[in-house]
Amino acid sequence: MHVRVERTRCLFTRALEPGDVLPLPMAHGEGRFTSAIPGHVEGLVAAGQAPLRYAMPDGAPAAAFPENPNGSGAAVAAVCNAAGNVLAIMPHPERAQDLLGMSRGIGGRWGERRDRALEAAAELDEPGPGLLLFRGLAAALEAA
Repeated sequence: MHVRVERTRCLFTRALEPGDVLPLPMAHGEGRFTSAIPGHVEGLVAAGQAPLRYAMPDGAPAAAFPENPNGSGAAVAAVCNAAGNVLAIMPHPERAQDLLGMSRGIGGRWGERRDRALEAAAELDEPGPGLLLFRGLAAALEAA
């Protein structure tokens, strides 16, 4: 599964560039971001409270299954509060914190990095895309 980083005030994505695409594993069979209030999810996106949205590997918006695996409104994969210090996320970044722990089926830049690390017999804990979210939070906490 791929997510695209959006322009937000979210502390978790602060160290990333809007438009960056991260492969993050899914580990659920149900659940999605939705609202009974018409336009509410789109309003969160417009307010900059959707730091991650499901995307194609090239960063194009995910319109439907399987790229938007749960039918989340506006392809939202994560939401944060207005202050940017609370994050609710559907993909599991902790399962992609180590580059070599990622699936062999991951393509693109991260898949190439993983393959090079395997060929070079790199350390198993070489940072993966999921770790970037935790590093963003750590940097924000250290700066506070």
